[in-house]
Amino acid sequence: MHPLRVIAAALFLGLPGIAQAQQPDFYFQLGAVWAAPLLHDNIAGQDITTQQAVAPFVRLGAGLPLAPKIGVGLEATVAWGGYSADEGGTKTDLGNITTLSFLANLNGPIVQRLYWRVGIGMIGTLPSADAGIFLQGGKWNALFSAGLDYYLPLLTKFD
Repeated sequence: MHPLRVIAAALFLGLPGIAQAQQPDFYFQLGAVWAAPLLHDNIAGQDITTQQAVAPFVRLGAGLPLAPKIGVGLEATVAWGGYSADEGGTKTDLGNITTLSFLANLNGPIVQRLYWRVGIGMIGTLPSADAGIFLQGGKWNALFSAGLDYYLPLLTKFD
């Protein structure tokens, strides 16, 4: 069995018992993501760049306090959008691509409503067709993340 599956199963199976003793944080996020070009190449003196479009995403997550100023969480994100190749100023539509990622996170407060976050997980590319740079299909890679979260309450009675 894949080690990531074992870890994920252990965390998910242990989450309900831990959640009873702690105050869990569940979240749903909608947004958009931009990524660096997938591929730069030079063929016969012609520069070619393959780039994803800005993609909408949906994220589901859950977290628990681990210590007074440290939290731990799990999240899954799916993003989808188009990608294209630019060859000497001529753009060619290459179809659509979906990415799916899973992260285990640590987070903590910096100041009121501003938090740091680091994570480790996996990201997979799921192309609409096994063609071009995805001739052998999509693949899964390690994913490392770091960032800042700023929280705005939707309803103050739930904050």
